Amino acid sequence: MRDSTRRGFTLVELLVVIAIIGTLVALLLPAVQAAREAARRSQCSNNLKQFGLAVQNYISGNEYYPDGYWQTYRGTYKGVSFFVPLLPFMEQQNIYDLWDYPQLKQGEFYHLKAKLLTPESPAAADINSFHCPSDTPEERVIYFKTSPGGSGMLYPGYYSNTSYAGNYGTRNYYSNQSIPDGIFFLTGPESFPEDDQEPAKLSQVADGTSNTFLMGERYNFDPIFDTIDEHHRNGLLIHQWSLWGWTGGYKGNAHLTRSSFQPINTVVPPSCQGASNYDCQDDRLMGWGSGHPGGATIGLADGSTRFVSDSISTIALAAYGTRDGGEIVSE
Repeated sequence: MRDSTRRGFTLVELLVVIAIIGTLVALLLPAVQAAREAARRSQCSNNLKQFGLAVQNYISGNEYYPDGYWQTYRGTYKGVSFFVPLLPFMEQQNIYDLWDYPQLKQGEFYHLKAKLLTPESPAAADINSFHCPSDTPEERVIYFKTSPGGSGMLYPGYYSNTSYAGNYGTRNYYSNQSIPDGIFFLTGPESFPEDDQEPAKLSQVADGTSNTFLMGERYNFDPIFDTIDEHHRNGLLIHQWSLWGWTGGYKGNAHLTRSSFQPINTVVPPSCQGASNYDCQDDRLMGWGSGHPGGATIGLADGSTRFVSDSISTIALAAYGTRDGGEIVSE
């Protein structure tokens, strides 16, 4: 006679199955995470390639690169960043038109002032290609109720941040200590450390476009930075130091550019908690960085991109930062 009794799983068998499933998940999870990170890095690289192409299209009709940060009227420090003239070459003509860039170059900023105070501010345009998917700042659009004196920003209003910055050269910050030997730096009648500085010309990239940084990543996350004494971080949190549509103030160097002065992925050390001097802030705002483990994606002046390890030698990093330093790049 057939035994019709149904036999189920014992507790031991169930635990074994659960353990096997858990092991498989543990083995697969790193692979899934690695695949996602690879996709994020690829998207970040594509964004920088778009910037590189936009710059090449810009200089095809000019003998020079866009002004890194055109500055007029010392005292009020009105300015406009290199991101703005690149907008038409990144399918953002409508946003460019709101800026009235030719008038801004003449110092006519007052017509822009009212526009900044609305959520439709051209400076607040949240452009996807301006953000790396591995960079997740607290907020992507920032509203300044009043012009924060410490930040040096001329006009209050809505501003969007970005995950990318231009290559200033050897040192981008503090402004009067900067060394403008890269691609994007202070220009215009009231620029410094030199007065009436002109933008870099393509012919001045004597080190070769494949050996010179153009743009790269900066990381808008650093919890220790945000614990620095408020006065000595100029009242801004780390993600507020990256406004692509900067409109004034001599702290634009820190918002718009990075340099080879600090190793890649330099972060503020715990010893800077509550710091009551500007050293911790300034050091953090001078280096490239990213949310990718092990390095950051950098766009070169020839339009290509590469992932630069944070273990790159300081000598090689400095060589990549200059346009005509005469160094031999060797990693």
